[in-house]
Amino acid sequence: MKIYEQKWKTVDSLVAKSLPKSATEEIDKIHAIATKEGNQDQLLKCYIYYLKTKESFEEDAFEIILSQMEKDLLKAPFPNNAMMHSMLAEMYWWYYQSNRWTIGNRTTIADFVPDDVKTWTTENFIDAVIKHHTASLKQAEDLKKTPIDYYAELIIKGSKPKELRPTLYDFIAARVIDFYKNPEASITRPADYFQIADDFYFADAKEFANKKIVSIDTLSLHYNGILVLQDWLKFRLSKSGETSALIDADLMRLQYVYGFSVNAQKEDLYIKTLENLEKNYPNDKHTPYILSLIH
Repeated sequence: MKIYEQKWKTVDSLVAKSLPKSATEEIDKIHAIATKEGNQDQLLKCYIYYLKTKESFEEDAFEIILSQMEKDLLKAPFPNNAMMHSMLAEMYWWYYQSNRWTIGNRTTIADFVPDDVKTWTTENFIDAVIKHHTASLKQAEDLKKTPIDYYAELIIKGSKPKELRPTLYDFIAARVIDFYKNPEASITRPADYFQIADDFYFADAKEFANKKIVSIDTLSLHYNGILVLQDWLKFRLSKSGETSALIDADLMRLQYVYGFSVNAQKEDLYIKTLENLEKNYPNDKHTPYILSLIH
C-alpha cells in the first residue's frame, strides 16, 4: 500500500499547485497499477480523482468518465460493481441537475436511448439513475456482510459516524432512499397509484418491517422505496448491539413515510412513533436527535 500512498501524495501536491494535467498523468499510472493488481479500492479512487482533475482541461471530461465507468462496470467484481452502480447513479443525477434547463427542452423519443449522453432527455437520465440505484442493491445479502471499512479511503469520514452505517448495505441503501424521497425523481414516471395511506406505515420498526405490502403499481418509486426500507429494517433488527444503526434506519423510514403519506392523521402518528422510539432507546447517544424531531 505504500506505493499508493506515495503516488497519491504526489497527485494531491500537483492538484494543490493547480497542475491538473500533471496530476491526471499520475492518476493514470495509479490506475494502471491498480488494474494489474485488481485493487478495487484504488480503481474507484482513481475515478473520483479524475472527476477533480480532467474537467479543468479536457473537453467533455465528465461524459468520457461516465462512459469509461459504464464499460469498466461490466467486468467489475463485487463489491466494486455495487459501489460503481451507486456512484454512476449519483453522477447521472448530478449531471441532470446541473444541466436541467437544457435537458428539459429536449423531446423524448419513446423506447430510444441515444448513445451520446449530451443528447439525453429528462426521462433518459432519471431512468439511468433508477436503474443504477436498483442494481446497487442487487447483491444485498453480500453487502450486508461487507463492513464499511472495505472502502475506508473513499467514504468521507465525518459525513456519518461509522456506527450509523456499519456496512456497505447501510451506506448504499441510505443513498437509494435519499434519491427516492426526492419529489423530482418521479417527474417522468406514470401517475403513482401506490399510496402510503394506512396507519401501519408509522408502526414500530418490527411491525412495519414484517408487514406484507403488495401493489399492482410495481414501478412506483414510493412503493420500491418502502420495500428497500422494509429490508433495511429487517436487517437492522437482526443485529444485536447496533442500536444506533437501527435508530438511523428507522428515522429514515419515518421521514420517508411522513413525506409521502396521504393519511390525514400523519402528524400525530409521526410524533407518537418518534416518542415511542425515544422511550425504547433512552440511553443511545443518538437519541437526542429523535427529541429534536419531536420538538
